[in-house]
Amino acid sequence: MATELKRQNRYIPALSIASAINERLNCLFPSTFNNSNTNRALMFSEANRRETFTKWPHMDYKWALPDQMAQEGFYHQRNTIGDDRAMCFTCVVCLVCWEPTDEPWSEHERHAPTCPFVRGEYTQNAPLSVNYATAPAITL
Repeated sequence: MATELKRQNRYIPALSIASAINERLNCLFPSTFNNSNTNRALMFSEANRRETFTKWPHMDYKWALPDQMAQEGFYHQRNTIGDDRAMCFTCVVCLVCWEPTDEPWSEHERHAPTCPFVRGEYTQNAPLSVNYATAPAITL
């Protein structure tokens, strides 16, 4: 169903819902439905989330850039139904069809207002600043 919605190549609100359902099925039945190689446990790290955006199709957008997307809890999960599929590491909200004026935090808050990350609750998020602070010293 999600593949057919994407094939229509226009804004379809049900596309994000279908993609989220697919992701939840992947969690419940990984051997049956899983078409992704993303290890979600690694996505607690903002640095790891940032690395998933190497092929992000919207590098010319004002707000939805890799650094901001990772900081706001998203990782890029390319699949057959959308190259701009962004998933939250906590609530697994799936957002697709990003537009040039979309701002990651407001989109996350609008589509997943009960997300623990959005609400500022403990989520095991490791911000990029933590990674820099705990990295080994570089010898010159």
